[in-house]
This record gives sequence, structure tokens and C-alpha cells, in this order.
Amino acid sequence: MSLFSAYIMTGYKDDIKHTLPSSMLCLFFSAYIMTGYRDDIKHTLPSSMLCLFFSAYIMTGYRDDIKHTLPSSMQCLFFSAYIMTGYRDDIKHTLPSSMQCLFFSAYIMTGYRDDIKHTLPSSMLCLFFSVYIMTGYRDDIKHTLPSSMLCLSFLFI
Repeated sequence: MSLFSAYIMTGYKDDIKHTLPSSMLCLFFSAYIMTGYRDDIKHTLPSSMLCLFFSAYIMTGYRDDIKHTLPSSMQCLFFSAYIMTGYRDDIKHTLPSSMQCLFFSAYIMTGYRDDIKHTLPSSMLCLFFSVYIMTGYRDDIKHTLPSSMLCLSFLFI
């Protein structure tokens, strides 16, 4: 769900400068959909950022161009972390599951291979599960999940 997922899953394209604005816009919309509009962000933000940073590090596939893309990506991840926590109090309970999902997502999405076409279906499945985990099994999941999936699908365009 990060910018790196958009970057990696596009097949290691070279036009990152062109896809970056679209990816960030998609992330902002996704974050807006998945938010819980609650106020306990101060407690959940550090843990979420830590998890997302590690996820970002993994999802780059330890690429050589990390020095160039990292600053913009981190800025996007900060915002993503801020929103995607859902402003929840139960972060201590949901964080392990979320981290496990993110790590698996990172492993799938990089593949450390060039055959992105083969790994894409698995990546999408993992992302959908990640959406489900990160919403904290909210009661309104029936309403937000389709919108979130639709938004995530735009990451592949």
C-alpha cells in the first residue's frame, strides 16, 4: 500500500517521476477511505511508522536507486501511517497481524525478480488482506473494503 508497492508492481518502470504524483494521489484517497476518523493518533503513529519504514526498506528490494526515491516515498509513508492507523486504541492487538501481513506483502511484491506478471495476482490478494487487517476489522468494512480495493487497483495502472 505504499508508494513502493506502486513502483515495484509497475514492473520496475523507469518513469517513476511520472507515476509518483498518481501514486501519491491514490494513496491519499486510499487513506481517506480507510481512515477511522478517531483521535488517538498520538499513541498509534510511532508504531505504525516503524512498521511502514521497515516495509518500505523491504519493498525496495534493496534497489540501488533508493537514495533518490526514498525521501519522497518516506513523506508519502508518513501520511499513510498517520491515516492508516485508523486512529485506533487497539493498535497493540492489531499491530502484530498488520506487521506480519506487511512483511509477507513485501516479500511477495518484490520477489526480487523481474517476472512481475506472475507475482501480481498474489500481490493483489495480499494487499486486499492488508486492507482488511489495517482497517481493524471495522464494522463498516462492508462499505469501505470495495472502495479500498478499487483504489488499490489503480496502483497497477
